[in-house]
Amino acid sequence: MASMITTSATAVPDHLRGALTRWLIEVTPELYVGTVSAVLTSQVRKSALRASGGDPGRRGAVHVLSA
Repeated sequence: MASMITTSATAVPDHLRGALTRWLIEVTPELYVGTVSAVLTSQVRKSALRASGGDPGRRGAVHVLSA
């Protein structure tokens, strides 16, 4: 099932921003929105976590899912 996600990527490497533009629309600088599958949602979340060095406390990206 597809779900809508919003990702704010403020302090992440350029390669992650580039990857986000493959699947999501960049509505403003560093803010990405789109409707993706559950598998892709998980992949985006894991990529953002890896980009933050595996530390969820480093607020490089905020990921919001629809209910």
